This record gives sequence, C-alpha cells and structure tokens, in this order.
Amino acid sequence: MAAGNVLSALGDINFAGYLSSIMKWAGYGIAIIAIIAVLFFIYYNFSFKVKMVYWELYGSGSGDGLAVGKRKTARFKLNKTKTAWKKMWDFSKKEYEPFPDKFVYQANTVYAFKLGERFIPASLTVTKNEAGALEASVDPVPNYLRNWDAIEARRDTEEFTKQDFWSQNKIWFITIGTVALCCILVGVTVYFTYKYSGLKAADTSRLIDAIRGIGNIPAIPAGG
Repeated sequence: MAAGNVLSALGDINFAGYLSSIMKWAGYGIAIIAIIAVLFFIYYNFSFKVKMVYWELYGSGSGDGLAVGKRKTARFKLNKTKTAWKKMWDFSKKEYEPFPDKFVYQANTVYAFKLGERFIPASLTVTKNEAGALEASVDPVPNYLRNWDAIEARRDTEEFTKQDFWSQNKIWFITIGTVALCCILVGVTVYFTYKYSGLKAADTSRLIDAIRGIGNIPAIPAGG
C-alpha cells in the first residue's frame, strides 16, 4: 500500500538529527541576537550623557500656586544637529530645549522642574543663614526666555517643505528590507539544517515517491 510506503520512508529519516540541527542553529541565532542586544543597550545608554534630576509641578499656577511632585530622573543627549535634546527611551521625534551651559553641573548633571511637557532649568544655590551654616536650594531660573515654541514651529515648517521621496517612503523601504532579511535568514537556516541534519537524498526521494503513490491507488471495482 502507498500509505505503508510513506510510513516506511518516514521511518528511515533521521528526525532526531534533523531536530538537533535546527535547535543548534536556533541556539546560535538566539545567542548572536542576545549579544547584539546587550551591545546596543550599552551603546544606547552611554550615548545619553546628560543626567537630569527634576521635580514635576502640578496646578494652574494661579491662586494656590503649584504643587511639587516627587523627585525623578531622566537622561538626554543632543540630536544630530546639536540644536535640541532627545530623551532616553523616547523613540518619538519629541525634542526639548537644551539648557545653557551655566546650568550644567559636574558630571553633566542638570536640575529642572517639569511643567506639562516643558523642562525649566533650575539653579543650585548655596548660601549662609544667620547662624553662618551653609544652606542649599534648587530654584527655578527666573525670567527664563521661552522661545522654544517659535523655534519648533519654524523647524516643523522647514522640514515639511523639504520632504523628499525617501522621507515620504522610508517606512515602506524599511519594512520591505526587514521582510527580505527574514527570508534570507530562513533560507540560511533551512540550508544548514538540511546540510547537517543527516537527511539523505535517497531517503528524501523515497519519501516523495511514496507520497506521490498515494494518488495512484487503483479504484475498487463496483461490486468487487
């Protein structure tokens, strides 16, 4: 029977070796991806050199004033044009107004208050009280010029007018490239799996012939 031939052909294939090779190459792939991920994390972390300590402000600013929230931290780095800050782990295009150098303290540390989406630089002030003891305070910078909105609006307008073919279609190209890379990796995996699995060409041919034979089973005569 053709079904018996298929079972016989399947029994001759070394599935243990086939599965072992798949697991081996899959393990290599996972290890490589893990190493790349660790290196990317280290590079990404050290590229954000500005360390910010800030307090969020809550309220409307009128009447009862503002409430100060808990102390928080964040990391920033300059963008490619060195005109704005980008926040760590924020993969949007949101950019922030960089602080003047005089508000950047030792070890690239800055202090700030956050009001809505704005970071207001703060000054670290050390004074002496009446008893002669030193006191330190973190105060928002007075009369800090807020021209960032105008700068952002002008930059957005310029970027919109400079849109080219790549800017409009880069997402599609990246998607197609990712799919192509996945197909290449699958092809390489299949190639090495077949090469080192111990699956013989004769066994493969026998299995194919047995499967084809299933469709050639003669029909049983009526009344036979």
